[in-house]
Amino acid sequence: MAATALICRIHQEDRRKSGLSWGGYGRKLLGQNKDGESRREYLDKLRFLATLLVILVHSMQATAQRPEIAGGWWYAFTGVSGLGLCCNLLFVMISGALLIPYREEEMGDFFQKRMMKVVLPMVVYYLFYLRRFGLISFSLTSFLSAVIQLLSGPMELVPHFWLIYVLLQLYIGVPLLRWMVKDMPESALKWFAALILLGIGGKTSLFLLGIIPIISVPWFTWEGVFFMGYWLTRIPERVYDKKIYLGAWFGGAMIFAILCFLPERASSVMNDSIFLLLLAMGIFLFFRRKDSLKRAEGKKISPGRLCVQLVSRYSFSVLMIHWFMLFMVVDKHFHLDARILEGPLAGLAVVFQSFLALLCSLLFAVIYDNTVVLLAERVVRKLCRSLHHVYKGRRKGRIG
Repeated sequence: MAATALICRIHQEDRRKSGLSWGGYGRKLLGQNKDGESRREYLDKLRFLATLLVILVHSMQATAQRPEIAGGWWYAFTGVSGLGLCCNLLFVMISGALLIPYREEEMGDFFQKRMMKVVLPMVVYYLFYLRRFGLISFSLTSFLSAVIQLLSGPMELVPHFWLIYVLLQLYIGVPLLRWMVKDMPESALKWFAALILLGIGGKTSLFLLGIIPIISVPWFTWEGVFFMGYWLTRIPERVYDKKIYLGAWFGGAMIFAILCFLPERASSVMNDSIFLLLLAMGIFLFFRRKDSLKRAEGKKISPGRLCVQLVSRYSFSVLMIHWFMLFMVVDKHFHLDARILEGPLAGLAVVFQSFLALLCSLLFAVIYDNTVVLLAERVVRKLCRSLHHVYKGRRKGRIG
């Protein structure tokens, strides 16, 4: 009861500070922002697409691994799920597009924001999984065990958290990247992007040949994908568009062909492969160009439809909870998978399963983020302020 009262008080204070009515505040919580001109609509749409693909890919992969269910749809499930893996790269590229551009921001402020917006929600959602499956209790030993598990990375219970740890790793280098690109000329950016593509392409080629490269270059993996998201926001209009779109078609065709006809080489087209990167670049550029065309024609840039705004706002939370909703709620409790519609309609059943998982994930995210995560955020903020005041008091005492 005390926690509920505190959460209600927090929302009431936030509403008063924002100067909104309860209706307006509710729309704000659902992502219905009015600052359409200052937003980049295409990034909202890309988050929406990436979130849908995350759920759809996991549903298709689970079905493809069960031949008795997939049947003649195996090629479609395998190939399309492989194409959908570009969602991971889209999330990384969106982060690069938003965070790398130089801005006057103290390093401490940057890491504090990432701590509150990314690390803290990840911890709270991780604890939900641990508590839900009986791996944590209210004791000091259990708490220390949970801390060790969080520092160790994703476990079998939350394998999809690997992407979040990748993002956290990339955030560490953002202040340095900002200074690096601050005065970097367009020609240098172009050649650096070309070097990343060549490096990732060479690495992928070696994997296709069954060779594991001895030398590991950071820029030829997720750091490179992160940077490419920024580079795609800097390239001039139509200079490389045709080449990037052609590369996307080529990458998609190679992914489908390798997964379906060379399954022993499937690992070479996963994650940060050149084929997925080319596909993700084409998708990213397509949405960016559509947004630019609207602005050039003088059309009003709206934040997007309700569903796009809602999914975009809670995309990070949906990314964390969708695994539970898809496999524990929709699959195990609702018994909904490709088996309900056999034959040619199996694909429709997978889409329906993914859609229901998205709805459940959104409902959970809206409630959990605005209660448990919100409360944890306020507690951490107050604790940090108290420690800061204590530190300042001791410092003044020493000076005096």
